[in-house]
Amino acid sequence: VNEAIKDCVTNERVITRTTVESYARRHNVCPAEFQLDVSLFADAVVCDYNHVYDPKAKLQRFFQFGGDYILLNDEAHNLIDRAREMFSAGLYRADFSAYRKKTDKKHPLKKIISKLIKTIKETCSSEDKNPFTVKEKPENLLSVIFEFAEEADIYFQYNQDTPQDDELLTLYFNSLDFLRVSELFDDRYATYIEPANGYIKLFCLDPSYLLAAEQKKSRACVFFSATLTPLAYFKNILGGGTDDYTLKLASPFPRENLCLVVDDRVSTKYKDRSRTYGTVADRLHDFVSGKKAIIWLFSLRTLTLPRCSIFLQKSIKTSAL
Repeated sequence: VNEAIKDCVTNERVITRTTVESYARRHNVCPAEFQLDVSLFADAVVCDYNHVYDPKAKLQRFFQFGGDYILLNDEAHNLIDRAREMFSAGLYRADFSAYRKKTDKKHPLKKIISKLIKTIKETCSSEDKNPFTVKEKPENLLSVIFEFAEEADIYFQYNQDTPQDDELLTLYFNSLDFLRVSELFDDRYATYIEPANGYIKLFCLDPSYLLAAEQKKSRACVFFSATLTPLAYFKNILGGGTDDYTLKLASPFPRENLCLVVDDRVSTKYKDRSRTYGTVADRLHDFVSGKKAIIWLFSLRTLTLPRCSIFLQKSIKTSAL
């Protein structure tokens, strides 16, 4: 792999997926590990949020202990909901029930899986079938999940030579994730329960302190978006502190140059998309086909760009801007 890395970083300036695949084939190395190794030689890495913040997917070589990095968080308003999901975990009773039905009576995990199914059912029991939340974490359920994880771990150790049971592995890893999140559970969390579906979720309501903990591992963080309003709220929920900078930039273009065209007869709601794809395509075609008239009408004026709001975390000097 060293020859592959040297070959790539010596001859390439921009390393894309296609580049990684090409060099991986040439040197017969794993492309997934190869791109991680090559990233150590890069000045900038473009990646999804979860590679920085998600405990299950973060790039350990960069963000386990941190380093002299600057994080540029684009479209930062999306990070709030993404972070809530990253620091949450849920389990469905039906997933365990489906696996139990497929297993033999002598399966060593059948008893603990049955116990876990029963405990999930008891935890979800409610006269009202509507979803509800409680502020406490389900301690009784957690103890049974821990028991299942222990027995599953032993089972995998003693059955390494048998074909891999992907379905059981999924249940095992989901259970470990549930236990991991339970250790983070405090007054910023709630237990969300859907009785009708037998679903229990440890839901992170406020991810700010967990985001802040990850951000402290880097030299500085910049969050920017056209929709960070109100700015104080987003600064707080994204992990910002009182000493962090905020900056709001107005559009550099005259407001009178803005042209907003709305066709309120076309729904873009998710539930309606399957039947409005054609209509949306027709409207886009009509709009592009009319470009000559639009250019004449607006005399080649530049359309207004949206306002951009950002806040800068940690001590970035003004000169760096």
